[in-house]
Amino acid sequence: MITVYAVKIDSEPDTISFRELLQKITPDKKKTFLKFHRKEDAYRSLYAELLIRYLLIQHHHFPHDTIKFHYTEYGKPYLQNNSNLHFNLSHSGQWVVCAISEKPVGIDIEKLSSIDLTIAEHVFSQAEMKHLFSLNENERISCFFSLWTLKESYIKMKGKGLSMELKEFSIFLKEENIFIENDDEKERVYFKQYTIDNEYAMAVCSLEQAFSAITMIDQKELTAFGLQL
Repeated sequence: MITVYAVKIDSEPDTISFRELLQKITPDKKKTFLKFHRKEDAYRSLYAELLIRYLLIQHHHFPHDTIKFHYTEYGKPYLQNNSNLHFNLSHSGQWVVCAISEKPVGIDIEKLSSIDLTIAEHVFSQAEMKHLFSLNENERISCFFSLWTLKESYIKMKGKGLSMELKEFSIFLKEENIFIENDDEKERVYFKQYTIDNEYAMAVCSLEQAFSAITMIDQKELTAFGLQL
């Protein structure tokens, strides 16, 4: 079962709480967060870090001092000394989301916005481009972000980062079914799209087929948890 969680960042932590929360994470992560030019990016990244720790401790009963994150050569985080639990995080706008599974998993969320759709030429396959521009203009933005999050969730599941180009494979949406066309794909992969907010697109990709509904985590509860670490 792929379990999916989300926290909505409704308010900014006060300065004192933010500083205290920063003390609870590793020095390397703290340096990274402090380098963000926009405080919103720092808040989202901080809550993503708190969310995965919260889930590992509260839902999977990991002792806090045993949680050690390592990174693949492509930058995907994984748990040291535990190959039976996989996770992935994403954040955009007010939302931070996480997917956890016993098999590799990827998740992506994006806030819908007005963009220059010529960018699709650089990230979508010819088949995807044909489908996108066959739609009415008022449907294209929604479709773009739908395809984008599906493709990103797949790349994140594979854990290959920027070494794998989005144009290398095609995603097809047929009614409620989602298919991938990729000559290198030997295993069956499964997708699920979630409607978490009308202004966002969200997708999960995994080697498992059973997806949970979204479990909401309250921001205040997550902040309190972080301050008690």
